Amino acid sequence: MLIKPVRSGLAASALIALSMLACARAPSRPATTYEDVMAYNAALAEANLALAKAVITTQEEGLLTKEQAESVLNAQYLIAKQHKELTALLQLGPEGAKRNEAAIRAFLDSIQAALDRQIQSGILPPKLGPVVEIIKLITQALLRDLRLVGVID
Repeated sequence: MLIKPVRSGLAASALIALSMLACARAPSRPATTYEDVMAYNAALAEANLALAKAVITTQEEGLLTKEQAESVLNAQYLIAKQHKELTALLQLGPEGAKRNEAAIRAFLDSIQAALDRQIQSGILPPKLGPVVEIIKLITQALLRDLRLVGVID
C-alpha cells in the first residue's frame, strides 16, 4: 500500500498509515502483542515512505534546498535500511527475536538517533515535523511492545 502525500496534508498521510494499522487486524479476535509489534513495524515502513515523499514535495515547493533534502533523505535511507534488517529479525518470531535482542535494540536506537539528528539540525521545515514525530512514536511503540513480549528487557 502506498500513501500519496498531498501538498496541503503531508502529516495526514502519515496519520492515514497509523489508522490503517488499526484496520489491519483480524476482526475475529484481538491481536496478540507480537502481532501488534509486526503491525507497528509495517506502519514504520509506511511512515518512512511518507517522509521520503514529503521531503521531495517540500523540496519541489522550494521549502528545502537540494542539500537539505539530501540530508533528510540520507536519514530516511538509513531508516529504511535499518528497518529491512529489523523486519528480518522480527519475522523470526518472539523467540528468534529475543535471541537477537541486541541487534533489534541497536536498530531501533539508530532510527531514533537519525530522527533526532534531523530535528536538532534545524533544517526540517514545520511541514515535515509531524511526519518525523509519527515515525518516532511508532518506534517508541515498537520498543514498548517488544518489552511487553519479553524480546527486549
